[in-house]
Amino acid sequence: MVMQDVNHQLFSDSVKNECLSANPNATNQEIENLLNSFDLLDCIDRHPLTLSGGQRQRLAICQAIMAKKKFLIFDEPTSGLDFRHMC
Repeated sequence: MVMQDVNHQLFSDSVKNECLSANPNATNQEIENLLNSFDLLDCIDRHPLTLSGGQRQRLAICQAIMAKKKFLIFDEPTSGLDFRHMC
């Protein structure tokens, strides 16, 4: 699930570690490719709470993708439009 207020679902000390928390077996290349596709690669070592609101939402979507879940649920219907645009 990707919430509109993602501040309640970001817990790690870096963008990279947020991705790893969703999939501990992810390779650096997988993480970098995904972050690059969401225009977050330059933030890989930043603390998630230093990101803008939009960047945090994109990071939460990255987490959901990294978890390799069959379905993604957005609590705001238009959030999924951003996701479709990025992929």
